This record gives sequence, C-alpha cells and structure tokens, in this order.
Amino acid sequence: MNKTVIAYLVVLVVIILAIFGWNIMKGGNDSLENEATSATSLKDLVNSGKPQTCTFTEKSGTSENSGVVYVDDGKIRSDFNVTTTDVPGGQSFESHMISDGKDSYVWTSLTTQGFKSPIAGVETSSGSGASSRSQAVDYNQALDYKCQNWTPDQSKFELPAGITFVDLNTLIQGSIPKTTGGY
Repeated sequence: MNKTVIAYLVVLVVIILAIFGWNIMKGGNDSLENEATSATSLKDLVNSGKPQTCTFTEKSGTSENSGVVYVDDGKIRSDFNVTTTDVPGGQSFESHMISDGKDSYVWTSLTTQGFKSPIAGVETSSGSGASSRSQAVDYNQALDYKCQNWTPDQSKFELPAGITFVDLNTLIQGSIPKTTGGY
C-alpha cells in the first residue's frame, strides 16, 4: 500500500474518531423504564450496568450525525450515519464501532478495511492518571441520548465478516519516520 493511501486512511480514521468522540459520548443515566433523554458519557452508559439502546442526533460544524448505541455487560456497539459538507458536493456514509471493553473496532461503508485501537483509561476517572490522548474515543465526552431498556442481542457485538482490521497504533508508528541525532 503506498504512503498516500495510508495517509488518506489515517486521516479518514482520525476524522471518524473525532466525529465519534464528539457525537457518541453522551447517554441516559436516568431511569430507563420509559424512554429518557439525558446528557451523559459513554463511560457512564457502560458503567450503569443496564442493557440499553440509545439514539442520538448531533450537528457540529460541517457534519451531521445520527445513530444508535447498544450497551450490554461492558460491550458497546455504535452504528451511525455521517453527512459532511466539508468536501465538494458533501458526502454521506455509515460508520460503525464495536468495543469489547479492551479494544475498539471502527469501520465505515467506504472501505473493507477497519481499524482496531486499545481503549485506555475507560474505567478510570479523569484524575487517576489515565491519559485521554491514549484513547481513540473520548469515553468521558457527554451527548444527549434517548435511551431505553433493551433485551441484549449478542450478535450486535460480533465483528463483521468481510472487514479486515488493522491495528491503528502499529499503522501510525510505522508511518512515523525514525530520526537519529538531535538538532
């Protein structure tokens, strides 16, 4: 794969993760007996211990995103539609994320290649020394979700067939030129 394609894919993933971090990180901590809307974080949704499904819509700058998040037993799945106007003619695509509590897997409808990255500091508070820079997704970012109880469907947390996942950390480290000596 040439360097231009790798650079394009890395930029695309960073954009998707930035959109995801901005738009998917709120949830309902309120009673879920009826549909409730509440600003909370993805971390709080996971830590609630309640199987739930939450929908959201968010407009930010040049993008509009909407989708659904499924949460059960420390696992998360997010399926969302992204519409962006920062490219000529605009572009719409689907983006997906599954987390097993240890790693996040992100892919889009634009390619058959996805990316895997470790989740760091999800279970620690922001003051415990966990670095938010080491997280691909900001699990502490809050959004408005409409949440309700959900009878878990474990197939939602299975990685898709036909998508090849590349370790994002390995890809980024491999694209950084090594330097020798100082200035």
